[in-house]
Amino acid sequence: IMTVTLAADHRVSDGLTGARFLHALAKQLQQPEAL
Repeated sequence: IMTVTLAADHRVSDGLTGARFLHALAKQLQQPEAL
């Protein structure tokens, strides 16, 4: 189990972009053979 946190300034970046990034990162970490 791993906890990943992302901090972003919502005045500059949309929260959806960060959520998509964390989702993609989680997918990659769950399938290390795809790296």
